[in-house]
Amino acid sequence: MKIIKKLISFTTVIFSLFFIISCSKTASTTSSIELLNIEASGINNETVYQGFSYSKSSSVIITATFSDGTEKNVTNDAKFGKISTSKVGPVEQNVNYTFNGKTVSTTYEVLVLDYSSQRINLDTANVKTIYNLNEKLTLNNLRVTAFYPNGAQIKVSQYDVELTDIYNVKCDINKTFIHDGVYDVKISYQNCNSSFSIMVYNDEMTSFHYKVSNSLDYEKNQNVNFLNGKDLFKSLYANVYMKGENCTYDYNALTYNEMNYEASLKIKSSISNEKTDGLTIAVTRPVKVVMLIRLDANTLSIRDSSEMVIKRYGITSGVGYVSFELEAGTYTISSVDSYAYIYDLYFVYDSDLNLKKYDTIEIDKSSLKDEYHYNDSFDVNNFKVNGIIGSSKEVLDVNNYRIQLYYNGNEVSDFSFEGEYQIKLSYIGNDLCDEPVKRYSINFNFTDMDKLYLSKIVVNGVLVDISKNQFSYYIIVDKDITEVSLELESVGEGIITVNGIEYTKGMKVSIGKESIKINVTDGSRTTGYELIIRE
Repeated sequence: MKIIKKLISFTTVIFSLFFIISCSKTASTTSSIELLNIEASGINNETVYQGFSYSKSSSVIITATFSDGTEKNVTNDAKFGKISTSKVGPVEQNVNYTFNGKTVSTTYEVLVLDYSSQRINLDTANVKTIYNLNEKLTLNNLRVTAFYPNGAQIKVSQYDVELTDIYNVKCDINKTFIHDGVYDVKISYQNCNSSFSIMVYNDEMTSFHYKVSNSLDYEKNQNVNFLNGKDLFKSLYANVYMKGENCTYDYNALTYNEMNYEASLKIKSSISNEKTDGLTIAVTRPVKVVMLIRLDANTLSIRDSSEMVIKRYGITSGVGYVSFELEAGTYTISSVDSYAYIYDLYFVYDSDLNLKKYDTIEIDKSSLKDEYHYNDSFDVNNFKVNGIIGSSKEVLDVNNYRIQLYYNGNEVSDFSFEGEYQIKLSYIGNDLCDEPVKRYSINFNFTDMDKLYLSKIVVNGVLVDISKNQFSYYIIVDKDITEVSLELESVGEGIITVNGIEYTKGMKVSIGKESIKINVTDGSRTTGYELIIRE
């Protein structure tokens, strides 16, 4: 038994010695393998975003070479040198990579892109959008999300707010609402913005009246595109706009019930195309609508926002009034299979319309200036406009009319040309007016004080025929000519400059540019001319 125990002990010692010797050899072999170098490959230009830190390259591969001849991809273990992302644009950068004490340098172009939001989204589901007078705007539950070029979505808490009322006037967001109507709330973050509307109510609502010729963009013979759903009329509690390619103005005048109508909205539905086109009314409170309409068919349809027909009227062809009651919402009114012509709309919130009826309107001529001068602005702030009812007159509020100045059919804001100007006066109030548009003509002629223009233009000895109110002239020259001589004379005390250089008699001007700019300047007034060079 003792012999067996000794034999086992001897065997154990021999085995232990063998294990120690083997491990020693292995350790000696492993420690003899050294890292010789690292190399970078697959180098491509990098695209990164401004202000971000990057822990590795998106393209470079780092390979380690060992003393036993083996190679290993150590890209994920190598330390990545810092890329500068402070400035936007392409930059040639030197980047170092380090692994176990070995470093390799690479040089390539890094394109740094601007990292700003591409758009923002507003979640207004829990935002207060209905207010009363004397309340303040609150955005406690507004959720703003910014979307970035790399697909990231970030919740934003610091953003700018701009509040504008129905008249597009900016309001202080820290003050209470002082008048009712639709307000626009614009949220801005970085270079993006998005808006939503709120409604401010007054407990005392009154009825109002919309007449086609008082539309926001109405102008006789104007070709209007209604496809974008532009507002024709915008009140405190209702918007009116046309929707569809078959919606136009019609200028055939109508006299009905002692009222004169200059124009109508002409609509035809496209039900066969499964589209709802026509007159669209958006109301924020229940209302009774009274409408003057002429039909070429015998059916009138009213559809809600889901395009479901909620009312249908069988009406004999001709002119007449229809009335219907609407809940808050958006509705489209259209005829079936033929055209309808809408002249007038009444929105009735109380039992009595209680509307005035003006025969016409007129400018009080005492408010017109006796004399206008060159480049005078057409300032209507001091104008007084009267509404005429029989033999009586009353001064109208400035919000109830619009005054425009025209020259040769184009709307202008000052007196820059000699000749006849037209003043167009339009009634845009809520009451009735038999003659809502009035036109006046005034003549403007340059006085000696106003005269500031070229009276003579000679180019290379050729006299240019100067026409009144013409400021651009074509000059034909041979293609080999590189400069022209000018002889200029002006009326008035102005200084003449040619391409920004003060004119001298017989001045030669290079024609390397396509045109020669000539200005006659007297103090703050300047009359500009252009000589357009053609070969």
